[in-house]
Parts: sequence; C-alpha cells; structure tokens
Amino acid sequence: MIRASERRPPRLSDTHAWGQARAQFLRANPQCLGCAAIGKHVVATTVDHVVPHGGDEGRFWDRMNWQPSCQWHHDAIKQRLELAYRAGKLSVEALSLSSAEAIALTKRHMRVQIGLDGWPIEDNETTGGPENVAGRR
Repeated sequence: MIRASERRPPRLSDTHAWGQARAQFLRANPQCLGCAAIGKHVVATTVDHVVPHGGDEGRFWDRMNWQPSCQWHHDAIKQRLELAYRAGKLSVEALSLSSAEAIALTKRHMRVQIGLDGWPIEDNETTGGPENVAGRR
C-alpha cells in the first residue's frame, strides 16, 4: 500500500485552478493560433505552453507563455517543434505556432480533406482541425 506521503503530487494541469484559467483563456482566445497563421478558422481546444514548462510553476502560470491551439497542432506540430528545439535546431521564438517554422511544418504535414462528394474541402472551420478526415459537411 502506498502511503499518502509517497504519492506523487497532482500535475499542475490536473488542478481546479488550471481548469478555470484554461477555460478563461480559451474564451478570450477561441481560435487556434497555428490554424489562423495559415488562414484557417479552427476552434482552439488546448492551451499550449510556448516554452515547455517542465514542471516549473512560474513558467506554467505565465500567461505570456500560453497560446491557443487545436488538438492537432498541439499533438503533431508543437511536438515536432519541441523536439527540434531540444536538439538545438530551433530558437525559442520558433516554438510559437505562428512562427515561420511552425507554418512550414503545418503546411508540410497537413492532409488534404476530401468531402463525401469526392471534392477537396477548403474550409476547416467545422472539422476540428487540419488533420481530421472530411465528411462532416
């Protein structure tokens, strides 16, 4: 049996305070920054930390370090940016989803969406992100 003193403290993102701050930020910043950078209008569902916080509370709560993101940009593009940043291949400025590096990655990894009629879908507003498969029109 694990003693209370041996339990891992809750992650910062699991706290009630984070849930409230996240919701407030997304209400004020409803559009994914990465999608907006390429002219798409996709709802942000995630608050991404531009510079990874690594458990540092100061960096975690620094709102200037937050950017609105759709799940696809957070899971696909931002992870690639952070990997290159940790390898010393990118500057800290490149971690923004509106950076030239992020835009290039987005364009390289974005899938063309095809509607039920067989034609490409131009507008991602209702699809939930650049990566989602079409058929929701």
